[in-house]
Amino acid sequence: MALRLAQLECRIILSARRKEKLEELKAKCDEKLSTRSSVVLPLDVTDFSQVSECSKKVKTLFGGKIDVIILCSGQSQRAEWIYVDHKVDEACFRVNALGPTVLAREYMKTLEPDKNGVLPFTHFVVVSSVAGVMGAILSPSYTAAKHALMGYFRVLAMEYSSKGIEVSLVCPSLTFAPNNLLNAFSGDINKPNGEVLAEATPAHMSPARCAQLILLAASNRIAECWLSQKASLLILCYCSLLMPGITNRIVQSIGVERLKNIRTGGVNK
Repeated sequence: MALRLAQLECRIILSARRKEKLEELKAKCDEKLSTRSSVVLPLDVTDFSQVSECSKKVKTLFGGKIDVIILCSGQSQRAEWIYVDHKVDEACFRVNALGPTVLAREYMKTLEPDKNGVLPFTHFVVVSSVAGVMGAILSPSYTAAKHALMGYFRVLAMEYSSKGIEVSLVCPSLTFAPNNLLNAFSGDINKPNGEVLAEATPAHMSPARCAQLILLAASNRIAECWLSQKASLLILCYCSLLMPGITNRIVQSIGVERLKNIRTGGVNK
């Protein structure tokens, strides 16, 4: 996403945990930017004291005006429901739901409303997951956290849509990112999943395609959209919202083992 935004000559603030990776990304962005307007601002979104300080630092950059904030922190999970330690639930919530929410709150506190109580226009683009729309097998903590994330920002949109704040919720499905499974939570807080995804399957979106669709949704200010390489998954999402009882029967007919295969991007659909 950062590289695509750089191609469009956007001024970019890059934030994540690893400064060295951010510097590498900044160099690539600056190659595409005629004004070299990208800044590195390291941040661990799970450290709320850092989040508060980062929100204040942002106000010193680019004249203190940020138009769009893309919240895309996340860490997936592979574990059966019954074998998840509560510490995993807590850590998963912190990175997938609480971190982005606290960051948005802290940034909004720095905004000065006008005499009518309207804040400077800010567009939050929240990268969630289809797991925030319907349950994702083998990802109980992740599913719950993404549901919570979407709940937080749906309420923000309701409360502040007339006060200068806009929210776009974007929910991708399987996207080819090998480190996603490697670093995913398991059921044990001290043991990452460790699975290596060697190659993309027909069910996976490419990272470039996913980034393109996220930015397309954001540029059109779409309130909520779901992204998938396979239409069948989107149909199941609609069914889960509109016909939960029927969806449960569909899940039973598909079978748990086949769903596990689908969840991991297996081609045996």
